[in-house]
Amino acid sequence: MDDGQKRALFLHVAGMDVQEIYFTLAADAESTTFEEMVKVLDDYFVPKANVPFDKHLFQQIVQESEETINQFVCRLRERAINCEFGENENDYIHDQVIDKCYSSKLRRKFLEKEGALTLDDLLGIARSQEGTRTFQWRQEVSSV
Repeated sequence: MDDGQKRALFLHVAGMDVQEIYFTLAADAESTTFEEMVKVLDDYFVPKANVPFDKHLFQQIVQESEETINQFVCRLRERAINCEFGENENDYIHDQVIDKCYSSKLRRKFLEKEGALTLDDLLGIARSQEGTRTFQWRQEVSSV
């Protein structure tokens, strides 16, 4: 199948709305290659990244009171995808866990530890606290 046939088939399957957009955007629609056509449509449809805004949204994430530390870190990781933190992603998540965890007692525990705590260290401390809190809650419920 040659480029002209690929373009025609693609635009036919994509529908009239996409065809209209493509022919509006492409200066010389008939002489472009299939790859050039896909690039024109990608440039139009693929959302542009706004890294500073994504970093701002990342910094606004706060742990909810009923959210586990794993759920909180998962939300942070999802938002960090668009932030371009690179190999420092765990450092940013580490700082956000300390700064935005729901429990002031837990934050104090994080900050009182001597030495550099890794994200895994923070998660271990938080999980043990969550386990204790869940155990205490179950004891209170069973005694009622």
